[in-house]
Amino acid sequence: MFLNVTEAATLLGVSDKTIYRSVKQGHVPYYRVGEQYRFSRAELLAWATSRRLPIPDSLFHESLGCTVALPSLTSALRDGGIFYRVGGDDKESVLHHLAQTARFSYPVARDHLFRLLLAREALGSTAIGRGIAMPQLVYPTSLDLASPSVCLIFLETAVDYDALDGHRVKCLLGVFSATLRGYYHLVSRLHYVLGEPRLRNLLEQEYRQEEILEEFSRVESKLADVKTSP
Repeated sequence: MFLNVTEAATLLGVSDKTIYRSVKQGHVPYYRVGEQYRFSRAELLAWATSRRLPIPDSLFHESLGCTVALPSLTSALRDGGIFYRVGGDDKESVLHHLAQTARFSYPVARDHLFRLLLAREALGSTAIGRGIAMPQLVYPTSLDLASPSVCLIFLETAVDYDALDGHRVKCLLGVFSATLRGYYHLVSRLHYVLGEPRLRNLLEQEYRQEEILEEFSRVESKLADVKTSP
């Protein structure tokens, strides 16, 4: 959902003047539509949280009531994209490349996305072991997206990612969703499918896109039936 200046000010409980000042100072994420400023509601809430502004908890939990069908993990991965030989020589530069590379159906402020990914890593590494990391946003629903998505990138060179098992990371699975329901749907399925040795081997060997998607689909098909779209 995109808001005008007055709607953004009302959401944050500040004046229009404060919003204009934040835009001028480059603090708040915004979009320019002609001569008008527009703001992503989800990005504004994430920004307000990072600034510790007093936002009612109810605003963050509206997405829990979402009842639309969720995409399969395979579909979410196809939407987000699979990319090979991505650059970066440390965690920060790798996350910057992820923020610039991931595919979204809606326009996304990429620099703001990078800061959200970086802020999440400051809370603790998202490396999950054996050379794989699962980057997420500091607040999971900080993007306006038509549907949850996963972006898989293979790095040109493995990097130190502060992994608990000490392994350098070569493969990243970025998880993005506009709702908490969608976010947890993807994360729980990712943890399940990554427990399959054959699928992890395909990732470790950087197999072709269609082979990876086929294996994701095969493993996911063993899960109990839930309301998902193909």
